[in-house]
Amino acid sequence: MEFYKEKLHEIIEKDKITLRKLAKLMGISHATISLWLAGKSVPRERNIYMMARVLNISVKEISDLEDIEDINAEVSGYFQGWGTSLNKDKQELEDPCIKAMKQIENIKNEQYRLRSVIRAFMLTSHSMLYAKNYHGDYIVANEHYLKAIGLNTNINIIGKKDSDIMSRKTAVKNSTQDLSIINTGKPIVKKSFKFPFPNSKIKYCIMSKVPLRDSKQNIVGIVASFTDITETEKIRRHDKMMIEAIKQCDSAIGITRIISSDKRTFVFANESLNKILGFNANALNEDMNRINECILEEDKAKMDEYIASYKKNFRKTTVKYKHPVTSEVKYLTFKSTKVKDSNLYYHWVYDDTEKYKNSKE
Repeated sequence: MEFYKEKLHEIIEKDKITLRKLAKLMGISHATISLWLAGKSVPRERNIYMMARVLNISVKEISDLEDIEDINAEVSGYFQGWGTSLNKDKQELEDPCIKAMKQIENIKNEQYRLRSVIRAFMLTSHSMLYAKNYHGDYIVANEHYLKAIGLNTNINIIGKKDSDIMSRKTAVKNSTQDLSIINTGKPIVKKSFKFPFPNSKIKYCIMSKVPLRDSKQNIVGIVASFTDITETEKIRRHDKMMIEAIKQCDSAIGITRIISSDKRTFVFANESLNKILGFNANALNEDMNRINECILEEDKAKMDEYIASYKKNFRKTTVKYKHPVTSEVKYLTFKSTKVKDSNLYYHWVYDDTEKYKNSKE
């Protein structure tokens, strides 16, 4: 864009317009106009259009920009007679049109900031996100979603429907669900389900879909998010199979979940473990300290050290243990191993009483 500063200088001198008055009508500082005339800075396009309207001249007279022909009649009416009134000392108030243009500029800036925040959120989110309008057309989708459904991230899906980018069966299922939420207003929140795209690496997801509403609370679309839980689901299924296998074992085995350094819960204990410890899994889940209370005082330090080393992949200790039901004192060996990529621990407990008695003899 080229700005003709010499031409502007000629116009304001010819019409005897002061820089302060021109600046006041444009809603800017007179120092800014001085910089334009000195060639030290160049006005933005919106300022050139505003200046042309204020001076009642064509935009082409002071720049190489084209005139705007489709200005709203109501707005353009504000500008009528400005050129003839510039030399009148009575015009002290800022014209309403300049206020309107400032408001429009502020709205545009706010929309830009909002779009920037949304764009940054969608790019940095680990979830797959998309939004659709009332008719089921995509209005936005992040890269994670595009990759998950097997599309190139360079593809623009704005304005497209599910039927344009998915198989017919998948498209019908997904769009039917979306339109149902739009029509009923009933959201789906954190629902676990099998990911519907057969060629995707993602197999299981947590899904949430909520209606998108305008300022009057009318439903205008839908926002959806999918969070990949494939690895978590694999571990859950693995743990479930392990529990079923442990039920059939003669060895005393239990499973605990580590929540924090001082908080653990008992997930499962088989019958053999119940017999050795004297507690079932439910009782232990209510109070894990019951086991520690049965450890003889002389071995409590050993047990505390064993518990504190929970982060180790494998640990072992042998302590004197008083059965809470029979009061029989035994030597119990505890062995624990951490489940890979999980906060679960498997525990094997052996009654080594005879072994220790024989070793003493």
